[in-house]
Amino acid sequence: MLKQFTFLLVFLVGMAQLSWAQCTFTTISAGNFNDPNIYVRTGGTGPTGTGGCPTIPSSSSTIIINHQVTLNTSFTVGNGGTLTINATGSLIEGSVAQTLTIDRGTLSIAAVADRTVPRLTVSQLILARNTATIGANSAIQVGCFTLDNQGAVTLGNNALINVARDLTVTNGNGLVNGPATGEPAGIRVIGLFRGVGGGTNNVYTGTLVTCSQLNRTVSGCTVPGSTTPEAEQTPPAGANNDPTCRSVLPVTLTSFAAAANGQNVQLTWTTAQEKNNDRFEVERSTDGTRYELVATVRGKGNTSTASSYTATDAKPLAGTSYYRLRQVDFDGTATYSQVAVVRNSTQQVYLTPNPATSQLGFEYAGGELQWRIVNSVGQLMKQGSAQVSSSVDVSSLRAGVYFFEVSTGGQRSVQKFFKQD
Repeated sequence: MLKQFTFLLVFLVGMAQLSWAQCTFTTISAGNFNDPNIYVRTGGTGPTGTGGCPTIPSSSSTIIINHQVTLNTSFTVGNGGTLTINATGSLIEGSVAQTLTIDRGTLSIAAVADRTVPRLTVSQLILARNTATIGANSAIQVGCFTLDNQGAVTLGNNALINVARDLTVTNGNGLVNGPATGEPAGIRVIGLFRGVGGGTNNVYTGTLVTCSQLNRTVSGCTVPGSTTPEAEQTPPAGANNDPTCRSVLPVTLTSFAAAANGQNVQLTWTTAQEKNNDRFEVERSTDGTRYELVATVRGKGNTSTASSYTATDAKPLAGTSYYRLRQVDFDGTATYSQVAVVRNSTQQVYLTPNPATSQLGFEYAGGELQWRIVNSVGQLMKQGSAQVSSSVDVSSLRAGVYFFEVSTGGQRSVQKFFKQD
């Protein structure tokens, strides 16, 4: 009887894991990775298709990212799991360092038209027993990059991996595969090459433009289960054929944070060193996709010492705002920081009902105001003026996502709403 009960328990656990493996999480809005409200779940059981699915992605889930998502927790894509970042999506860690591990799972980043904005930014990326795919023109930015147990990555034409610290190969020969034909892909390693039980000599294959700066000041990556870095290894043959970065030490951003401070949002960041740094541009977004310039702070050009910077958003938006830095060199080359999220509860606009079908009501504590409705690409659909509370006829709008913007007294509040037929 005990054996039968044990078998039944194992069977039920296995069935639950299988059910979870079949669940798909597709983003419907920007937000934190572990926020269940940004996903629609499918592939489960029952009339809603969510039966047996966890509320947030598990290691065996199929995850499809179509929006800007903040990786606010370390995560492992395990056996049977899939993480896909589509052309409209990105996965960027917040102000706290995170680790993304792909262990027998699948990582796929779609091709895009412009590689200047990273699609994936994380402090540590570990690829184990799998081959990740980065599409044409897509870029990722990682701190420590580990290829473990035959881990590999295949790059499309003009794709780019920026490794801010070390590239480590463990337990077998990892591979960075460039395209066979067409425009070469690129990989830039600022720190050292390290390895144990494997080697970095033959890690590069295909057509690649590479850079190895061997900078010891940013080196020191460790792999899970170890407290010390692995042994240094010789860089791969031909690992320094990119003349644009061979002798250029980029700006090393060590921190970036944003926090509400009374009626303002205070932004602070630090650098360990700077080369050819013209300026920092502070950008702000309401949805994590469309950014606007908030402030410009001059860089220090060339310095090998640590520097601290501050900027103030004197007219912050109500609700949730996303901030990032755009660092620009003297030659116009730009790179982006991770995203910092601020939630500002002052002068919030409240919409009801949401989703709306014919009338959209709103309440706002700021007195007389100007309002407007824009669609998901920023086109103006409606505008007007009102007092503290009123309603707007939205029956003529097509079904979809819109943004309701309120302006008064130099302050602006933006809220997203959905229009249904």
